[in-house]
Amino acid sequence: MDDGSLQNKGLHLSVYAFSYEEVELLKYTLELLFMPEFFIKCTLHNHKKGYRLYIWQESLNLVKNYIYQYMHKDMLYKITSKI
Repeated sequence: MDDGSLQNKGLHLSVYAFSYEEVELLKYTLELLFMPEFFIKCTLHNHKKGYRLYIWQESLNLVKNYIYQYMHKDMLYKITSKI
């Protein structure tokens, strides 16, 4: 994975190094990884550099809760909105 950041109240994950099929598998896995009450809503976007996975606003808190503990403190700005 290349990078990611908050955008339009959601989260873009830049997965440029992966093929379309691999990104589709990642999207499918995220959508079905959790129980239906924890459904992660995401879409696949084609960008000039490759593909990006967009996690919708309604799924953002769930994702943040799972990845927050694994992120370096200097990178938390990428998932924390400025108020």
